[in-house]
Amino acid sequence: MRYLNSALVALALAFGLVSGRAWSVDAEVDVKAGGAAIDISFFNEHLASDGKWVEVATYGRVWQPAVVLTETEWRPYLNGGHWRLTDAGWYWESSYPWGWAVFHYGRWNYDEKYKWVWLPDTTWGPAWVSWRQSDTTYGWAPLPFGARFEGGAIVGANIEVRADLYSFVPATSFLEVNLTAHAVPRAQANTVFNQTKIVNNSYTVNNNVVVNNGIPAAQVAKATKQEVKPVPIADAKSPADKSSDAKVAAFRPVKNDPAKPAEKAPAGKPAEKAPAEKPAEKAPAEKPAEKAPAEKPAEKAPAEKPAEKAPTEKPAEKAPAEKPAEKAPAEKPAEKAPAEKPAEGKGNEKNEGEKGR
Repeated sequence: MRYLNSALVALALAFGLVSGRAWSVDAEVDVKAGGAAIDISFFNEHLASDGKWVEVATYGRVWQPAVVLTETEWRPYLNGGHWRLTDAGWYWESSYPWGWAVFHYGRWNYDEKYKWVWLPDTTWGPAWVSWRQSDTTYGWAPLPFGARFEGGAIVGANIEVRADLYSFVPATSFLEVNLTAHAVPRAQANTVFNQTKIVNNSYTVNNNVVVNNGIPAAQVAKATKQEVKPVPIADAKSPADKSSDAKVAAFRPVKNDPAKPAEKAPAGKPAEKAPAEKPAEKAPAEKPAEKAPAEKPAEKAPAEKPAEKAPTEKPAEKAPAEKPAEKAPAEKPAEKAPAEKPAEGKGNEKNEGEKGR
């Protein structure tokens, strides 16, 4: 069923527009990957001071950044950051101390009550957005709840992003550091949305890391009249580590390196991927029980064979005591008893008497 949903999503993306809205999910990535992953509980302790956790229908516990309460026009992937081309594609470099989490893991939704809220996820990416473009305008919007990276693919059925949730800027301003100063007013978003087309096949995978291809680099270079070369992403030791012109410092925390094992483990993604599941499956206690030497000795026990070949049975059958009883000399002497012969011996006396006569 998942593959059917993916096919429907890919088909919808090809058309790019459904009922005045853009599908937020790109074509399926056919390789298993995902980059570094962490336990969701890790976010609880690190984001609490910069916002609050609230409950929303259907998706449950989500995080609301404190900034949405003071900046009414704030939106993710627009305020406090800019785009940089890296070896993992377009990377969102945020100036917020909590940006390492919410712009590289999880999904965003706009809620009428709480405004922008973020749903945690454990797969890292350079950015999670849906792209649109025209010759003169580039736009992007956060992937919403329900768009998930599963089995090497971004999947989800009937997932849409409202046109007014896209951030649009002139193509010439795409590389600006202060994008809010160049963004198209929200009131004009619907008009610009209809003038642009969705960018298909935005996400691929390279060396087990999600790559956000987005707007082709050659087009960006032409529009901005700047040289656009990718820089490497280096793992940062903390969110405070700074990027430079030569590299991007990305804080991708991994507790006990559960990310890669979890991706390869058939048991299922952490939390979902909890390491406790693996030990249970690989527990050596199961194998010893199957290969226990106690089973084999019991089958080959010499005690069974000696019992069948016990010498005590054979002596009983061949016992000499039976044969002597049949051939007992006591019977024959009884037949040839001398007592009978003396009776015949009287004839001798007769003969002798006769002879005497």
